[in-house]
Amino acid sequence: MADSVPPPEDFQKKLAAQARQMRTIFLTHLRSPEFWSDMEQDPESFHEALGLAKTYNFVHYTRIAAVMKMKDSSAVSRWFAGEEARKTPEWVRRQSAIQALMKILAYDIYLLQNGKEPIGHKSIKEHEDTGVTLFDATRIDELTQASATVSVG
Repeated sequence: MADSVPPPEDFQKKLAAQARQMRTIFLTHLRSPEFWSDMEQDPESFHEALGLAKTYNFVHYTRIAAVMKMKDSSAVSRWFAGEEARKTPEWVRRQSAIQALMKILAYDIYLLQNGKEPIGHKSIKEHEDTGVTLFDATRIDELTQASATVSVG
C-alpha cells in the first residue's frame, strides 16, 4: 500500500509538469484568433478558459462567474447556451464583461511569464451598493494593448 503513494518530490515534479502543460495549452489558446472569436460565439471556450484560470490558482478570476451573478462556470455556460438570452441587452453587457476579463487574464499571464506580479485584476472594481463590477476604462485600454501583443505571439 505504501508503495502506491509517490514520494513528495515525485508528486511535486508531477504537479509542476501538469502546470507547465496547462500553461502551454492556455497560451496556445491566447495566441489563436479563433479563441478570441469563440469567446463571442461559443460558451465552451469561456468555460474551458475559466477552468484553466482556476488551475493556475487565479482565485480572483472566479469573479467571472460572480460578475455573471451565477454560482459557478457551469451555470454561466448553461445560461449562455440559451438562444433567448442572446437577444437581450443583458447578454451583450455580460459578453463584454467576459471579453474584458479575459484580456485582464491574458495580461496577468504575460506578467507572470516575465517574473512580475500580476496586476491586471486590480483594474476590476466592485460597486459596493449594487455588486455590479465596473471597469477602469484607462486600465482596460492598457490591458487590451498588452494582451493583443501576447495573443499575436
